Amino acid sequence: MTARLALLASLLLLLQLVPPSSAVVLELHGNVYPIGHFFVTMNISDPAKPYFLDIDTGSTLTWLQCDYPCINCNKAHSLFYPRLIGSFVPHGLYKPELKYAVKCTEQRCADLYADLRKPMKCGPKNQCHYGIQYVGGSSIGVLIVDSFSLPASNGTNPTSIAFGCGYNQGKNNHNVPTPVNGILGLGRGKVTLLSQLKSQGVITKHVLGHCISSKGKGFLFFGDAKVPTSGVTWSPMNR
Repeated sequence: MTARLALLASLLLLLQLVPPSSAVVLELHGNVYPIGHFFVTMNISDPAKPYFLDIDTGSTLTWLQCDYPCINCNKAHSLFYPRLIGSFVPHGLYKPELKYAVKCTEQRCADLYADLRKPMKCGPKNQCHYGIQYVGGSSIGVLIVDSFSLPASNGTNPTSIAFGCGYNQGKNNHNVPTPVNGILGLGRGKVTLLSQLKSQGVITKHVLGHCISSKGKGFLFFGDAKVPTSGVTWSPMNR
């Protein structure tokens, strides 16, 4: 009897050590045509303000157009097909608190440059500056930490996330308006949103999934609690 009680106690202890499943689910906006973007709304800072982020599985860093002040910024999405997205509230530039700027001596900065595979670059006041080149342009900014209010199934909210404050956007034509305020980096690396959520226990597994309707919209999820039991196609995310 004593042995059985000891075994039962051990099993209960193991159950307590196993973290519960958790996921973050975000609604997708947009379509392939005519908007040409799929994006999510992220509520950032305190008090939280909504921003539209373009989904990019090829990028590691999440960043927003930022009033640092901004040297070159694309026009706000409120000028982009207002008839199609007129129900969305226009968002201005993200205004950072400089006390939240990441220093070059912090591990987050080292992780960023390891992901970018570039030598570290320090800016004024020892701030962690970066430059990212894309096929259609570039972004220069400084790494910032601020709170993201995320709808996590385990109730974790808000979450402190490191992301880019992009104050100089390089693009062929800055007069062409964009429907988004920045990039949601969902690639592989230590500074990706998924990696940060996993390290903070907001999600229990490094899983990314999406469901997109043929008519547009859909949802994006991180973690494993919302994975459907059927009708899912899996693809490994290679480096």
